[in-house]
Amino acid sequence: VELSQLLEASVNLTRQLCNLVLSTKTPMIVSGSYLQEVTNLTNSDLFAYATIKNLGEKFVESTCINYAVTRQFESYGEFDHRNRILNRLIDSIILQKELEVSNSIISLNYLHVNDICAAYYHIFNSLNSSQTDSRKFIISSHQEIKVTDLVSETEKVTGNRAKLIYSKSKEENFTFGKTFNKIDRPKEWTPSHNLLSDLNELISNRYLMLNNRKKST
Repeated sequence: VELSQLLEASVNLTRQLCNLVLSTKTPMIVSGSYLQEVTNLTNSDLFAYATIKNLGEKFVESTCINYAVTRQFESYGEFDHRNRILNRLIDSIILQKELEVSNSIISLNYLHVNDICAAYYHIFNSLNSSQTDSRKFIISSHQEIKVTDLVSETEKVTGNRAKLIYSKSKEENFTFGKTFNKIDRPKEWTPSHNLLSDLNELISNRYLMLNNRKKST
């Protein structure tokens, strides 16, 4: 995903929120990113993305009575073919191609899209029934997965060896603000999927996608 697309999507979302806020009293949930809680964003592109997200939230906070904002981590699913590290990692092992990975990427936090939908459902219900005083919710897996574990399991399933090249990136691991661990999770919500448990199905889907792409060319 190009930065210009991310920024355009953020600006359009803010514009749509403005129109919606002015026309309805329905409880609102603003989908945010975990990047907004990172205190050491040195990448200017990611910083701009997080800043625009924050500006959109501030508008909602200043105009809405019944609202919530989220801090969502990465997603995966059957039809998620985005060019993200998870798909690139699996594809590189399937295709036996080299993949450059930053030394800063030690673990991944991925949620199945069905679990994300369930989380938003619980948040909306809690707002609609006034059962919560929380305004900010974290939507993430309870357990991060080490990249080394993900690579090892993918190698077992595919029978291939990974060809990873660790870059000499000076990037550091993301540092979250002191209040990050105090953000509530949606009540009565627990993720039902686990990335490693879903890995066989996920790899099968990547095989099919890659084969279809090959046939179309």
